[in-house]
Amino acid sequence: MLKDLIAAGKKLAAKGIVVGPGGNLSIRTGKTIIIKKSGACMEDGTGASYMEVELNSRKAVCGAGKPSCETPMHTACYKTRPEIKCVMHTHGPYALGYSMQNKPLKSFFPDHTTVIGSDVPVLSFEYPSSEELAAKVAKALKKYNAVILQNHGLLTIGENVDEAYYRTLLIESIIKAAFIAKAFGGVKLLSPKRIAVMDGSDEGAYRKEMVKKRR
Repeated sequence: MLKDLIAAGKKLAAKGIVVGPGGNLSIRTGKTIIIKKSGACMEDGTGASYMEVELNSRKAVCGAGKPSCETPMHTACYKTRPEIKCVMHTHGPYALGYSMQNKPLKSFFPDHTTVIGSDVPVLSFEYPSSEELAAKVAKALKKYNAVILQNHGLLTIGENVDEAYYRTLLIESIIKAAFIAKAFGGVKLLSPKRIAVMDGSDEGAYRKEMVKKRR
Protein backbone atom coordinates (compact mmCIF):
# COMPACT_ATOMS: atom_id res chain seq x y z
CA MET A 1 0.00 0.00 0.00
CA LEU A 2 2.90 2.39 0.66
CA LYS A 3 4.18 1.86 -2.89
CA ASP A 4 0.66 2.60 -4.17
CA LEU A 5 0.51 5.74 -2.00
CA ILE A 6 3.86 7.03 -3.25
CA ALA A 7 2.80 6.41 -6.85
CA ALA A 8 -0.55 8.14 -6.31
CA GLY A 9 1.21 11.17 -4.82
CA LYS A 10 3.44 11.47 -7.86
CA LYS A 11 0.45 11.25 -10.20
CA LEU A 12 -1.46 13.88 -8.21
CA ALA A 13 1.54 16.22 -8.44
CA ALA A 14 1.88 15.58 -12.20
CA LYS A 15 -1.79 16.53 -12.64
CA GLY A 16 -1.35 19.76 -10.66
CA ILE A 17 -3.66 18.66 -7.85
CA VAL A 18 -0.89 19.23 -5.32
CA VAL A 19 2.00 21.69 -5.62
CA GLY A 20 5.32 21.45 -3.80
CA PRO A 21 4.94 20.30 -0.18
CA GLY A 22 1.20 20.96 -0.18
CA GLY A 23 -1.37 18.29 0.60
CA ASN A 24 -0.97 15.09 2.59
CA LEU A 25 -1.67 11.40 2.09
CA SER A 26 -1.85 8.52 4.53
CA ILE A 27 -2.65 4.82 4.85
CA ARG A 28 -3.74 2.82 7.88
CA THR A 29 -1.63 -0.12 9.04
CA GLY A 30 -3.51 -1.49 12.03
CA LYS A 31 -2.85 0.63 15.12
CA THR A 32 -0.60 3.01 13.21
CA ILE A 33 -0.81 5.15 10.09
CA ILE A 34 1.86 6.02 7.53
CA ILE A 35 1.60 9.68 6.55
CA LYS A 36 3.58 12.11 4.43
CA LYS A 37 6.22 14.09 6.28
CA SER A 38 5.82 17.80 6.77
CA GLY A 39 7.65 19.60 3.95
CA ALA A 40 8.01 16.53 1.73
CA CYS A 41 6.96 16.91 -1.91
CA MET A 42 4.81 14.22 -3.50
CA GLU A 43 6.32 14.73 -6.93
CA ASP A 44 9.64 13.19 -5.90
CA GLY A 45 8.34 11.10 -2.99
CA THR A 46 10.07 7.97 -1.75
CA GLY A 47 9.58 5.75 1.28
CA ALA A 48 11.69 8.26 3.21
CA SER A 49 9.05 10.94 2.49
CA TYR A 50 6.60 9.17 4.79
CA MET A 51 6.67 8.19 8.45
CA GLU A 52 4.74 5.93 10.79
CA VAL A 53 2.61 7.43 13.57
CA GLU A 54 0.52 5.82 16.31
CA LEU A 55 -3.18 6.20 15.59
CA ASN A 56 -4.19 7.11 19.13
CA SER A 57 -1.22 9.05 20.51
CA ARG A 58 -0.07 10.49 17.14
CA LYS A 59 3.49 9.87 18.26
CA ALA A 60 6.04 9.00 15.58
CA VAL A 61 7.23 5.41 15.78
CA CYS A 62 9.28 5.14 12.59
CA GLY A 63 10.97 7.64 10.30
CA ALA A 64 12.98 10.81 10.78
CA GLY A 65 11.46 14.27 10.63
CA LYS A 66 8.03 15.62 11.48
CA PRO A 67 4.71 14.11 10.37
CA SER A 68 2.24 16.26 8.44
CA CYS A 69 0.63 19.02 10.46
CA GLU A 70 -2.71 17.53 9.37
CA THR A 71 -2.04 14.29 11.28
CA PRO A 72 -4.94 15.12 13.68
CA MET A 73 -7.35 15.26 10.73
CA HIS A 74 -6.10 11.97 9.29
CA THR A 75 -6.26 10.07 12.58
CA ALA A 76 -9.77 11.44 13.22
CA CYS A 77 -10.87 10.07 9.84
CA TYR A 78 -9.62 6.56 10.64
CA LYS A 79 -11.19 6.55 14.08
CA THR A 80 -14.55 7.60 12.63
CA ARG A 81 -14.49 5.11 9.73
CA PRO A 82 -12.57 1.99 10.82
CA GLU A 83 -13.10 0.33 7.43
CA ILE A 84 -11.12 2.93 5.48
CA LYS A 85 -7.44 2.41 4.72
CA CYS A 86 -6.49 5.63 2.92
CA VAL A 87 -7.01 9.38 3.37
CA MET A 88 -6.05 11.99 0.77
CA HIS A 89 -6.05 15.75 1.32
CA THR A 90 -5.30 17.80 -1.79
CA HIS A 91 -5.42 21.37 -3.09
CA GLY A 92 -6.70 20.94 -6.64
CA PRO A 93 -7.52 24.30 -8.26
CA TYR A 94 -11.11 23.39 -9.15
CA ALA A 95 -11.89 21.94 -5.72
CA LEU A 96 -10.27 24.96 -4.09
CA GLY A 97 -12.28 27.32 -6.27
CA TYR A 98 -15.51 25.48 -5.51
CA SER A 99 -14.74 25.55 -1.79
CA MET A 100 -15.64 29.24 -1.70
CA GLN A 101 -19.17 28.70 -3.08
CA ASN A 102 -20.63 27.48 0.23
CA LYS A 103 -22.93 24.89 -1.32
CA PRO A 104 -22.67 21.09 -1.64
CA LEU A 105 -21.48 19.48 -4.85
CA LYS A 106 -24.53 17.55 -6.06
CA SER A 107 -24.65 14.71 -8.55
CA PHE A 108 -25.16 15.34 -12.27
CA PHE A 109 -22.96 12.48 -13.53
CA PRO A 110 -23.46 8.71 -13.00
CA ASP A 111 -19.88 8.11 -11.83
CA HIS A 112 -20.44 10.63 -9.04
CA THR A 113 -23.09 8.32 -7.62
CA THR A 114 -21.20 5.05 -8.07
CA VAL A 115 -17.67 6.15 -7.12
CA ILE A 116 -18.25 8.96 -4.59
CA GLY A 117 -21.59 7.75 -3.31
CA SER A 118 -23.32 10.98 -2.29
CA ASP A 119 -23.21 14.75 -2.35
CA VAL A 120 -19.92 16.35 -1.34
CA PRO A 121 -20.50 18.97 1.38
CA VAL A 122 -18.49 22.16 1.81
CA LEU A 123 -17.39 22.50 5.44
CA SER A 124 -17.04 26.00 6.86
CA PHE A 125 -13.50 27.25 7.41
CA GLU A 126 -11.38 26.01 10.29
CA TYR A 127 -7.68 26.68 10.69
CA PRO A 128 -5.48 24.06 9.02
CA SER A 129 -4.01 21.46 11.41
CA SER A 130 -6.45 22.46 14.17
CA GLU A 131 -8.38 20.08 16.40
CA GLU A 132 -11.54 21.93 15.35
CA LEU A 133 -10.90 21.03 11.71
CA ALA A 134 -10.24 17.38 12.61
CA ALA A 135 -13.47 17.17 14.60
CA LYS A 136 -15.55 18.82 11.86
CA VAL A 137 -14.19 16.51 9.16
CA ALA A 138 -14.69 13.41 11.32
CA LYS A 139 -18.31 14.34 11.98
CA ALA A 140 -19.02 14.84 8.27
CA LEU A 141 -17.42 11.53 7.33
CA LYS A 142 -20.08 9.66 9.31
CA LYS A 143 -22.29 10.38 6.28
CA TYR A 144 -19.98 11.28 3.38
CA ASN A 145 -16.97 9.79 1.55
CA ALA A 146 -15.47 13.15 0.64
CA VAL A 147 -15.60 16.70 1.95
CA ILE A 148 -14.55 20.05 0.53
CA LEU A 149 -12.86 22.34 3.04
CA GLN A 150 -13.70 26.02 2.62
CA ASN A 151 -10.68 28.03 1.39
CA HIS A 152 -8.53 24.95 1.90
CA GLY A 153 -9.09 22.04 -0.48
CA LEU A 154 -10.50 18.52 -0.69
CA LEU A 155 -10.38 15.41 1.49
CA THR A 156 -11.32 11.94 0.25
CA ILE A 157 -11.26 8.52 1.89
CA GLY A 158 -11.15 4.99 0.53
CA GLU A 159 -10.96 1.36 1.46
CA ASN A 160 -7.70 1.34 -0.48
CA VAL A 161 -5.41 3.86 -2.17
CA ASP A 162 -7.10 3.55 -5.55
CA GLU A 163 -10.56 4.35 -4.22
CA ALA A 164 -9.38 7.53 -2.48
CA TYR A 165 -7.28 8.49 -5.54
CA TYR A 166 -10.11 8.09 -8.04
CA ARG A 167 -12.52 9.95 -5.79
CA THR A 168 -10.02 12.83 -5.73
CA LEU A 169 -9.63 12.87 -9.51
CA LEU A 170 -13.35 12.50 -10.13
CA ILE A 171 -14.35 15.37 -7.86
CA GLU A 172 -11.82 17.66 -9.50
CA SER A 173 -13.14 16.59 -12.93
CA ILE A 174 -16.81 17.03 -11.93
CA ILE A 175 -16.21 20.55 -10.67
CA LYS A 176 -14.39 21.37 -13.91
CA ALA A 177 -17.36 20.01 -15.89
CA ALA A 178 -19.76 22.11 -13.81
CA PHE A 179 -17.67 25.19 -14.60
CA ILE A 180 -17.87 24.38 -18.32
CA ALA A 181 -21.61 23.63 -18.10
CA LYS A 182 -22.28 27.15 -16.84
CA ALA A 183 -20.91 28.46 -20.12
CA PHE A 184 -23.59 26.44 -21.93
CA GLY A 185 -26.45 27.55 -19.71
CA GLY A 186 -26.09 25.70 -16.42
CA VAL A 187 -25.90 22.34 -14.67
CA LYS A 188 -28.80 19.85 -14.82
CA LEU A 189 -28.77 17.74 -11.66
CA LEU A 190 -29.83 14.10 -11.51
CA SER A 191 -33.06 13.50 -9.62
CA PRO A 192 -32.99 11.57 -6.32
CA LYS A 193 -34.95 8.78 -8.03
CA ARG A 194 -32.39 8.39 -10.79
CA ILE A 195 -29.54 8.47 -8.28
CA ALA A 196 -31.21 5.74 -6.23
CA VAL A 197 -31.74 3.54 -9.31
CA MET A 198 -28.10 3.85 -10.37
CA ASP A 199 -26.79 3.36 -6.86
CA GLY A 200 -28.80 0.17 -6.43
CA SER A 201 -28.05 -1.31 -9.84
CA ASP A 202 -25.79 -4.29 -10.52
CA GLU A 203 -23.69 -2.09 -12.80
CA GLY A 204 -23.25 0.47 -10.04
CA ALA A 205 -22.13 -2.21 -7.58
CA TYR A 206 -19.73 -3.65 -10.16
CA ARG A 207 -18.13 -0.27 -10.86
CA LYS A 208 -17.64 0.36 -7.12
CA GLU A 209 -15.83 -2.96 -6.72
CA MET A 210 -13.70 -2.43 -9.82
CA VAL A 211 -12.40 0.85 -8.40
CA LYS A 212 -11.46 -0.89 -5.16
CA LYS A 213 -9.89 -3.90 -6.91
CA ARG A 214 -8.24 -2.24 -9.90
CA ARG A 215 -5.20 -4.47 -9.51
